[in-house]
Amino acid sequence: MARWLIVFLFLGSACSEDFDYRLTGQWQLRTVITREGSCRVDTIFYNFDRHVLWLHGKSGAAYGEFLQKGDSLYIQFVDSNQVCNLHRCNSLGWDETSRNFLIQQLDRSQLCLRDENMEMQFRRY
Repeated sequence: MARWLIVFLFLGSACSEDFDYRLTGQWQLRTVITREGSCRVDTIFYNFDRHVLWLHGKSGAAYGEFLQKGDSLYIQFVDSNQVCNLHRCNSLGWDETSRNFLIQQLDRSQLCLRDENMEMQFRRY
């Protein structure tokens, strides 16, 4: 019974009207802006596909899931250490497994995510 409930919930979220298909695909992280300043990045990629997120770069990969509701994007990773290793430091705020972002910009070539600690700017890859 529990298995069918999980399948039903997954299918229901996959068919959600709130999902914006412009987010689907691979995005290259270009700039991270924090209170301490900005940092250019070009070796970290975020792949969004059907509520599954794959983050990869030179130093490894991390998997998680995401939920988009309007202009909010909730991201949860399985292991925050993998994410931190990819971003090379905890100063970017990835010391937790989940984050809630505001989607400031989303079009066919640019994505900008912001929360209280940082802003991440991407280009479609």
